[in-house]
Amino acid sequence: MKSHAEFEWWRLNTTEDSGTDEVPQRHREALEKTATRVIADRTAEGCVEGELHEVVFDTDDESDNGKHYRGYWRLVRSA
Repeated sequence: MKSHAEFEWWRLNTTEDSGTDEVPQRHREALEKTATRVIADRTAEGCVEGELHEVVFDTDDESDNGKHYRGYWRLVRSA
């Protein structure tokens, strides 16, 4: 039996009707690392799916509130 994890991220945007934005290329690596860590921790606890949350900061400026992301992951099993 084989399995792999799938995950998806979206940026929260309260000014658009959809409420979400595409993930900029410059944030993808950080979000992938977060997803990998969360999935490893949660699957060790027996979970097969769950939510993701992260805030990515673009600058070292302490006043930057960062970009808020949400996501979802799941394990996909194949024969």
